[in-house]
Amino acid sequence: MAGQALSIREADDLPAAEFDERVGQPLTDFGQDDPDDLREQSREALRAYLEELAPSVRAVSVERRFELRFDGAEWSIVGYLDVEDESGDTIDVKVGAKHVTEARAGSDPQPTAYRLARRAEGRPEGRFLFHSIRRGPIRSDERCLVVPAERSAGQLVAREARIAQTARQIARCAESGDWPLSTPDGWWCSAGQCRFWRGCPGGGARP
Repeated sequence: MAGQALSIREADDLPAAEFDERVGQPLTDFGQDDPDDLREQSREALRAYLEELAPSVRAVSVERRFELRFDGAEWSIVGYLDVEDESGDTIDVKVGAKHVTEARAGSDPQPTAYRLARRAEGRPEGRFLFHSIRRGPIRSDERCLVVPAERSAGQLVAREARIAQTARQIARCAESGDWPLSTPDGWWCSAGQCRFWRGCPGGGARP
């Protein structure tokens, strides 16, 4: 954004330092993965992104906070846009063992919510693009992909209605004190993601 590129060494130092900081945090959980392997994979993923996709990006904002509020609602949705490009596109960077698929891009709620936010701000133009980077032992030509996520006006209306419905359900749970349990196979249902997990009957305290 400042018009200056990081050196290869500076770019490599960033993920290594961030990874080492996360390793030292008490709730960090790598599951069955080896931390040293993941550390090297994160470095490889960043190098690939800087070589293949980053040169085409002209960022005007990084991690910009937005607050989406609907007329008549007492609540709002807060989010952070990974990258906004000078072309008007919104870019979300995903790093994982598998690429973002077209099917996922078509159903993922994130692009829809972000398009709603930009429309509310009076900026409906531009595309939503996943910049998908695979980590791990794969061929170099499969490392990075650009996956668009198009949304129709009807999809935006449907997502707005679903958000409102979810907010009403949360309000009812808060009033009654009766909260449903998360699905046990979700990545968020774990000691490293939920501070209530250890004492939850659906988490660490399950019989």
